[in-house]
Amino acid sequence: MDYDRYIELYRQGKFQEAVEYKATQVPTRLVKYYSLNDNVTVNKSKLQYLKEQRIFLSTASGFNDPFEGKFFKFDKDKLEKSGWDKEMVVDYYTSVANGFRYTCLSNTDENNMPMWAYYANNHQGFCVEYLLCDMQKKYIFPVTYEPERVSANAITTNLLYEYMKMKEEGREYTDTSADANVYLQMLILSLAAKHKSWEHEREYRIICHRDDFPAIPSKIYIGLNCKEEYRKELVEVAKSIDVCKAYQMEFDEDSKVFGLKKRLLI
Repeated sequence: MDYDRYIELYRQGKFQEAVEYKATQVPTRLVKYYSLNDNVTVNKSKLQYLKEQRIFLSTASGFNDPFEGKFFKFDKDKLEKSGWDKEMVVDYYTSVANGFRYTCLSNTDENNMPMWAYYANNHQGFCVEYLLCDMQKKYIFPVTYEPERVSANAITTNLLYEYMKMKEEGREYTDTSADANVYLQMLILSLAAKHKSWEHEREYRIICHRDDFPAIPSKIYIGLNCKEEYRKELVEVAKSIDVCKAYQMEFDEDSKVFGLKKRLLI
């Protein structure tokens, strides 16, 4: 996705046009891999979210990358030389960033062996395909894969300045200017940036202020090594959703390709 074009539309005050442009860059079909491990309580929660057609959203601490949410860095010496209280600026960025919750989707398919291994605990979990509408795509951001972290000094201080100016002028916090929206979008995009070593995951991020996100499963792929009790529950979940199909992933002894076959259950 051309995020320069996206930001330029915000800079011009064309907010709706920016949202519509981003929606064209988000696939209608994305998948998410889920693990099912020894934590029965967490497993039940995942199945309940699936049945209720919701996706759980987490803070950065819930991810496996130690650099999650840390694409931006601060040059505190430069902040001080510019007359800013460095701790206030960093705290402001942290408070805004921590107000968002997010999760990962992938533009891969149900036969991605590394994803089954990493995120579905060696095929014991399941994979879900979601079909997405434009309203949902408003909150979905293609992940960018970068070689280095970038400075947050200018973006954060400009955003902070814009909100301080609004407060002085008695404007509502939500009554943001085009400039404030530009810097806020840049901050949000920092939550959808990872190191280049992750680019094989072809990731998209749901980013919003909610604890969960409505999404209807269209297909459920049950892992090769999924326990029978969870396989049955996943089938029941699929039965409860009119548009959802369930498949069992199986090893094909006769196939020459490195992939699994799927068997339709319902």
